Amino acid sequence: MNCYTLPFWLSSQTYILKDKTYLACIFNHKSNELIELEGLSALLWKLLSEGKSNSEILKVARKNQFENELEDFLEELHSVGILLINDNKEEDLTNIRPYNRANLYGIMGELDFCFQKLDDNGFLPNLFFELTYNCNLKCVHCFNDKNLKEQPTFEDVKPIIDEAIKLGTFFITLSGGECTLNKDFIKIAQYIREKRLALCIYTNGQTFYDNPELLEKVVNLYPFEIALSLYSMNSEIHEKITGIKGSYHKTLSVIKKLKEKNINVRINSFQTKYNPYDCKEIQEFAKENNVSCAIDYELINNPDKSNSDVRITEEQLLKMFKANTSLYKIDNFKIIEFNDVFMKKALLCSAGHKAISINPNLDIYTCPTLKIPLGNYKNVSLKELWENKDNKSSKLYKIRNIRRIDLSDCYKHEYCKYCSYCPGIALSEGSFLKKNKTFCKEAKIRMKVHKELIK
Repeated sequence: MNCYTLPFWLSSQTYILKDKTYLACIFNHKSNELIELEGLSALLWKLLSEGKSNSEILKVARKNQFENELEDFLEELHSVGILLINDNKEEDLTNIRPYNRANLYGIMGELDFCFQKLDDNGFLPNLFFELTYNCNLKCVHCFNDKNLKEQPTFEDVKPIIDEAIKLGTFFITLSGGECTLNKDFIKIAQYIREKRLALCIYTNGQTFYDNPELLEKVVNLYPFEIALSLYSMNSEIHEKITGIKGSYHKTLSVIKKLKEKNINVRINSFQTKYNPYDCKEIQEFAKENNVSCAIDYELINNPDKSNSDVRITEEQLLKMFKANTSLYKIDNFKIIEFNDVFMKKALLCSAGHKAISINPNLDIYTCPTLKIPLGNYKNVSLKELWENKDNKSSKLYKIRNIRRIDLSDCYKHEYCKYCSYCPGIALSEGSFLKKNKTFCKEAKIRMKVHKELIK
C-alpha cells in the first residue's frame, strides 16, 4: 500500500451528522471542485486527513469488509488530485485551475447547499472576520465605525479559529476595513490554510499593489477567492467614491495579476448617486475577464449616518429598474405572495444560520450588517453562543427565528409584495422590525415598473 498525503491545495472537514453517519466536505482549489464523501468513504478520509498510519486505515477497511477495494479507492482519490502518493511535492508546483466563471457560480450553489446541510446538523459552516476598520481608502458609502481602532493579533484570532473548527467551520472570510492592514494578516491567513479551511479575502487591492511579496504569499495559500472593490470603469468616478487618486489603476492591476496567477476573483461593487448606471460596464468587464461580480445599492448607514446622502436616488432607481438589465430584471424579481401561513413560517433573513461575524473588537454578530451584539469573545466563547442557538431566551435563537410576521405595520399594501426588507439595513436606519421608508419607496418603484412591463 502506497503512502498517501493530503496536498496543500485542499480545504477539508469531516463531520458526524445527527444520524451518526460521516460526511466529508473537500474543496479542491486547483480544479474548483467540491467533493462530498459519505459513510465509510468519509471515515477513511478522516483517517487520511489526520495522518493515520496505513495499518490503522487498513484495520478500519478490514473491519468494514472494504479491504479489497481500499487501494482502488485511494487511487481514485489520487486521480482527482486530492491525494498525493509518497508525499510527491512536485505535484504542487503548478497552480492549474481550469477556471470558468459560470461553473464557479454553480460551485457557490453547491457550497450553499452543503452549508445548509451542515447548519441543519448543528454545525457552524462560515466565519466572517473583520480584522480592522482601518482603511487606505475613504469610500463615501462605508458603514464601518471609524472610532473603533482595535486590531486583533494572531494570538487573539488563533483560539477563535481553533474553536470554529470544532464547531464545523469550513469557510473563513477575512474582511475589514482593509484586512491586509492588520499587522498579523498574513500570519492569520496562513494559519487558516494550514488548518485546511477555505479562505476568502475582501480587499480593495491597494496593499497588494504596493506589496507584491504579500500578494505572492497569498497566491501560494490557494485562497478560494479574492474579492476586490470596483465602483466604475471610469477612473474619475471610481476615485470620487474611494476618495483616493490612483486607486482605480491599482485595483485593475491587482485583478490582472490575480487572473495571471489563476486565482478566483470576484468584483464587489456598490451603487451610489455618483455611479448609478456603471454596473453594466462593470458586469461586461467581469465577463470579459472571466471573473464573478456582485453589485448592490442598498446603503447601510454608518453610526453617525454621515454616508446617507450618497444613497442612490429614487429617480435613478426608477431609471435603473426600467432599463430591466440582467442585474435588475424586474420581471425576474421574486414577488412575495403573502398569506397567514407564509407570514408565520417564512424567515425574514438567513442571519445566524450559516455564519457568525466577528468585528475587530471581537464583538460577535450574526451578520456584519445586523449589528446586534451576541457577546464579546473576551467574555463568551463561540461554543457557548452557538450551542445556545436553540435556547428560546438567547439572542441568537431570536435572530435565527425572525419571521415575516414579526415586522410591525408591514404587508398591508399591494406594494409590500415587492419589498426586499433587510433587518440589518433597517437597524442602521433606526427602524428594526418596523415599517421602513427606504424599503417602502423601493417596493413602490418595483411595483410601478413591473406593472408597466406586463401590460
